Order: sequence, then structure tokens, then C-alpha cells
Amino acid sequence: MEAISRGSHQAFAALVDRTAEILAADLTARLTEPRQRTAILAATYVEVWWLAGRRSDADADVKQWIGRILERRIADSCRVPTGRAHHEPGHSRAEHELADLLDRPIDDLWPV
Repeated sequence: MEAISRGSHQAFAALVDRTAEILAADLTARLTEPRQRTAILAATYVEVWWLAGRRSDADADVKQWIGRILERRIADSCRVPTGRAHHEPGHSRAEHELADLLDRPIDDLWPV
């Protein structure tokens, strides 16, 4: 996390590669809409990138910390009233930002 907080894209990509499959499996079990899952996963990791240097407990389990961010993002996405949900065609802003941070094609964000 220290390297990520200093702006290491390589360390960030390694973290994503180590943890995304587990988070994706959790999202798949809980949410049926694939676009929603991808957007939440991307937003979670973008938040990890931006908050890496602000973690209050450096000794805490990183996977648990990421899991708490994911839980909040899922809860937030479920709070949007059905009539007000806005589903843009294409990819979310967070997906574009994550693809840029990882230097990967946007269609390769979801773990296989």
C-alpha cells in the first residue's frame, strides 16, 4: 500500500491482480446485472488508488479494507431509487479511470 500511495501503478496492478477475482466472485453472487458489477468493481479500485495513503490503520488487512469499500459501494448502488437510476450506455467513468490506472483495455477489467 505504501508504494501505491506514492503513485506506483505497478504496485496497484499487482494488488488488483491479487484481489479482484475474489471481489468479482462476491459481486457475481450478489448482483445479477453485469454492468453494475463491473462499475462497482472499478469504482472500488479507483477509490483504493486515491485513498491508499490515507488508511488510518496501516497494519489492517488490506483485503478487509478493500472489502469494506466494496460493501459501501454495493449499499450505495442499492439505495438509488428505481425510477432515478441512470444507466448510461458504454462504460462508467470509474471503468475508464481504472483502465487508465492499470494501462489495460477497458474490456479486460473484469477478472476471468
